[in-house]
Amino acid sequence: ETDKNPYTSLRRGPDGRYHLIWLWRDNADASTCHHLCYARSPDMHSWETADGRPLAMPFTFNDTDQAVVDPFGVGAGAFNTVMSVGFDAAGRVLLAYVKYDPAGRTQLYLARHGPAGRWDVRQASNWTARYEMRGVGWFELPLEIGPPEWRAGQLLIEVLHGEESPAPRLFSIDPDTLQLLGPADAAAAAAAAAA
Repeated sequence: ETDKNPYTSLRRGPDGRYHLIWLWRDNADASTCHHLCYARSPDMHSWETADGRPLAMPFTFNDTDQAVVDPFGVGAGAFNTVMSVGFDAAGRVLLAYVKYDPAGRTQLYLARHGPAGRWDVRQASNWTARYEMRGVGWFELPLEIGPPEWRAGQLLIEVLHGEESPAPRLFSIDPDTLQLLGPADAAAAAAAAAA
């Protein structure tokens, strides 16, 4: 790709495959991140979509429309360092990322590929802050998200959010609705940390 760059995050799953997500970014300005995409591979050479359609290499923006999870545009509040790949209790891929909600506030979104062959994208949080994802070079962002993981009998995600949790904390996720339920209780958090 000559005019867009992919910013990636890769994780090996419980199925033994490599799971890759990426945002396209138009230039050095962080606000130009757009189009969350996903691909998987058994060997890091042959790649396919979530429903098994082959993807040609190298990936280019114009040739990866089948890999798009969430087609938001430039200026949507996504950021290439605030995204992760995790897995639910059934081992299904669960993608976590941020973007603006319709009111312009920064929210956590979770996406899971459904049986109908489409991605089910859900707003998981109801935060009130807006973080401006723009600028060139490195800048400090009071927002981090870890991979969603099934641990200690519940779906958990570690979140650092300047408004909600100034230090990283484990939050529970409803495994059906994909909504944040609140901080994991102390016993569950301790069990998860030990797992």
